[in-house]
Amino acid sequence: MSELEEDQLSLAVPTVWSPTGDVRVDSAAELVQALPGLPLAEHQQVFEDVHRRLHDALADATGH
Repeated sequence: MSELEEDQLSLAVPTVWSPTGDVRVDSAAELVQALPGLPLAEHQQVFEDVHRRLHDALADATGH
């Protein structure tokens, strides 16, 4: 990964976040926080996992 790509990635990942109190949402946010330490090839899988976790949590919260 080039230095420019690393700089762009560091801008895309929030560096500070506050826990929500929902374990599922917080664990998804922690996965996003780990992105800078992972190879770029693994990012898509992480985003898909985060999307699934947040979708499931929202569906449970709204009863859908």
